[in-house]
Amino acid sequence: MNKINLTKLKADAEAVTNLAWRYEAERCSAKCVIGLTPSEDRWLAHCQPEFDGEANGTHIVNLNPENALILIEAVKRAAFTLNELCACDVDASRCDACRTLDFMREQIDFGGGET
Repeated sequence: MNKINLTKLKADAEAVTNLAWRYEAERCSAKCVIGLTPSEDRWLAHCQPEFDGEANGTHIVNLNPENALILIEAVKRAAFTLNELCACDVDASRCDACRTLDFMREQIDFGGGET
């Protein structure tokens, strides 16, 4: 599994449309239409029904750019707070905060030494 690159994810989320995303399963036989607004009826993704298009469409809309940016900020703040809560100097083994940070660093490329 590749690490999640937060810097790239944030840049990608900031580069896409900031209009509301919606999911309209009933509008397409393939069950996956994602548009911008009612006045701008464009598809951003099309998922074939044999690939569970309804679930895919719902997931894509739920992880829209605004939500992605909120999650990125929350992860960065959590990592900062965990660093502040480090208690490793108090006891010889890794503290809970550091074990959690270790897991986060295995999964996420924070870029720029942010954790």
